[in-house]
Amino acid sequence: MILFRFLPIVLLLSLVFVGIYKHIARINKHTDENDFVMYPSRSLLWIAAICITFFSSTIVVMLVFPNDTVSWWGFLIAILLMALGLFLYWCCIIWEVRVSGNEIWYTNILGTTRIFTFDDISIAKTKITEAYIQVTIYSEKKNLLSVGDVHFNFQMFMTRLVDKGIKLE
Repeated sequence: MILFRFLPIVLLLSLVFVGIYKHIARINKHTDENDFVMYPSRSLLWIAAICITFFSSTIVVMLVFPNDTVSWWGFLIAILLMALGLFLYWCCIIWEVRVSGNEIWYTNILGTTRIFTFDDISIAKTKITEAYIQVTIYSEKKNLLSVGDVHFNFQMFMTRLVDKGIKLE
């Protein structure tokens, strides 16, 4: 009977790892020069999965073997850190930039998709530091999109920007 308590956590972990498998298969499918998809890095996805697995396992251990050493705040911290892992996982699965021909389809972490073309881009500002490269794309002073070199297919995106004649600052 005690095992039914942990069924939701087991189902959650199963969904997380099935989602990772499907996400990696989706990444590997789109690698054409004219039609490609940008995603957050796989390492962030695995960090999220490890975070979810570790902290949900911690919650299970605290429920199966209760003692007086951990009070309510221990459960709260484990739940918050597991929620952080779920948020990272959500961001990795939902966020994408799909480039198809002249169109750019941007889906943010809320699932809202915006469509714009390379012709809409007026300028692309580049920020280079020791740790990363970030490109922010503007259309008449309106921020359209911001991507970094940690995203899968970033180099293909930069090549497309240069090929389309978009001014980089």
